[in-house]
Amino acid sequence: MKLLGRYPVDTSAQIKTACAYFDMYEKNFPLVDRIEYAQGLARVMLENGLEPTEKVASYVAVPRGSITPGLQMRNYLSGGRTDQAVQEIVKIASREDVDPYRIVSLIESLDKAYELDKCYGRMPDPFHTVFEKVADLVGNEVWEGPSDTLSQRKLEEWVKNPSSKSILEQTFHIDLVAELIRNPWTIFSSLPDPQKTVITRLVNDNVIDNLQSRGRSLYDYDGALEKEQLYESPTQALDRLTKGQASPKMGRDNG
Repeated sequence: MKLLGRYPVDTSAQIKTACAYFDMYEKNFPLVDRIEYAQGLARVMLENGLEPTEKVASYVAVPRGSITPGLQMRNYLSGGRTDQAVQEIVKIASREDVDPYRIVSLIESLDKAYELDKCYGRMPDPFHTVFEKVADLVGNEVWEGPSDTLSQRKLEEWVKNPSSKSILEQTFHIDLVAELIRNPWTIFSSLPDPQKTVITRLVNDNVIDNLQSRGRSLYDYDGALEKEQLYESPTQALDRLTKGQASPKMGRDNG
């Protein structure tokens, strides 16, 4: 597949290259090509489990409730010269059968006629005057902890990495790891927040190529800094029971 019949997006490397290219040269595309490229790229990225960048995702949009604010900015920047044209566009946009993309085209023509296309840094371009970004792309929920966040898509992409299983097994029971890899978001969502925090930091930034970063501890959740405060491995539990000791948390509670 090629976007605009020119930019290949058949492999992960090609998709990432196409995304980086758009992020850098977005404004160099003619508006119609820009919309087609971004929407096609967003669709391909989602199909391949990749999260679109902010610029690409902004073209996965729905019509705004009102286009008046964006048009009023044009009237202001033109010194009132666009007032009559703006009123006409508002009238056309109010019709139920009008295609939103026709309004985009009319606004683009207006901008070119009054050289307002040079002001897109100070006002939204025609597409974003008519459309607003979808708040969250379908199938990409986000968990928000006290200081960490993790998206469904990012977790699902991470567990596909062959090294993820061994990384998780260093901290969690193998049965839980197997279920997490088989059904990532459902299992992740069922875990207590401290365990979610550990997994989130593994995915986001604490483990890269099996190396832990020098950032926050994986186990630092709500003041808990020691591993045993959040998780006790089966080996640790067996050793504790053999020696007749209370669990670390119980020992502190009873102390």
